[in-house]
Amino acid sequence: MAAVAAALASPEVSNHSAPRVVRVALLQRMSDARLKTLESCNDAAGKWEGGTCWMGEGWQAAAAAGLAAANDFNARTGTYVPQFASEAMQACNVQLSVSVVDSGSTTAFALEQLTTQLLDDEISPDVRRPLTRC
Repeated sequence: MAAVAAALASPEVSNHSAPRVVRVALLQRMSDARLKTLESCNDAAGKWEGGTCWMGEGWQAAAAAGLAAANDFNARTGTYVPQFASEAMQACNVQLSVSVVDSGSTTAFALEQLTTQLLDDEISPDVRRPLTRC
């Protein structure tokens, strides 16, 4: 997690206006909630840790690519996307605040993670409140 935190560190943008922070959720396939045992996880080339079957290195690389792109955007360096270093982007005061959400390889798991990790009572109180009527 320290590597993720370092990747998201945002240097100051060169313009003088206060940055406008935009929240971005990256829905990534990092685990497989369908695999409930060490054996089934190993058969799928995953890594069983803490009761979770984590996906292999290829999936980890895909998740890291999204974080690298967000960092590139915030730094305006153009390492991965050359246009991020353009004059127009240097004048842009937007900074991305990135959250990574694990899909668990299933729709139900992804929706649960999205609602419990991203929605709070100030942003969307009705989404997290149990339904009392249809």
